[in-house]
Amino acid sequence: MSILNRFLTNRLNASLGLMLISVFLLAAILGSVWTPHDPLLVNFGDRLRPPGGDYWLGTDQYGRDTFSRILVGARESLTISSLSVAVAVVSGTVIGALAGYFAGLVDRAIGTVMDALIAFPSLLLALGIVAAVGPGKYGVIVALGVSYAPGVARIVRATVMSLRGRDFIDSARALGNSHASTLIRHVLPNCIAPVAVIGTSLFATALLSESALAFLGLGVPPPNPTWGGMLADTKQFATSAVWLVLAPGLAISMTLLAVNLLGDALRDFFDPRMEQV
Repeated sequence: MSILNRFLTNRLNASLGLMLISVFLLAAILGSVWTPHDPLLVNFGDRLRPPGGDYWLGTDQYGRDTFSRILVGARESLTISSLSVAVAVVSGTVIGALAGYFAGLVDRAIGTVMDALIAFPSLLLALGIVAAVGPGKYGVIVALGVSYAPGVARIVRATVMSLRGRDFIDSARALGNSHASTLIRHVLPNCIAPVAVIGTSLFATALLSESALAFLGLGVPPPNPTWGGMLADTKQFATSAVWLVLAPGLAISMTLLAVNLLGDALRDFFDPRMEQV
């Protein structure tokens, strides 16, 4: 079965997930170069206008265009989530590979630190880190990256430990390859599958956590919009101006759906049992 066919075995999940992800990526790119209105412009004369006319998704309590803020918020929320996952995946892969490859004292030392971090709920740990480094875009990225890195490290460690005794690893050592060369050329490529699957799962979790931190006032400071921040700013208008809650809420929900569908397709793609289907 070809690579493309294996990826599209679950065609509905793969196609719908890719389509939705593409829509939100285009929205993020569009929000970086153009918006119908200035997303930061306060205009009390147009406050709480319902969707329609010049304001496709209405305006908020300050008269700012909700659609423009959704576009800019897409850029901010997706960037923070992507960078958080990148920090978690890179650091967790390196730490897990070292622990699994060298084992012994190195594994015990790293395992103790990772177990201590995993003992805290990820969102609670992120809250503590944000409180320590300060709220803001990069504070959230560091906090979420550190919170999710132990989970990645444990998966990579288990994968590497299952590989370290294989014949091709012994052959690489026998040929005189250094530990670094063996790790980079022979061990890490075999970790791509589990890391890719957990990466998609972490992206959805990171987006939800970033929105939660923003809702608690620990995300990107206003007036710069993020989807979670928009929910926090307008929660008191949930009944009188429902579009203010629906717009960012649906954006978050649909992005989570897209990532989960794509994750299902990736799991099917990397599942060796699918080769026999």
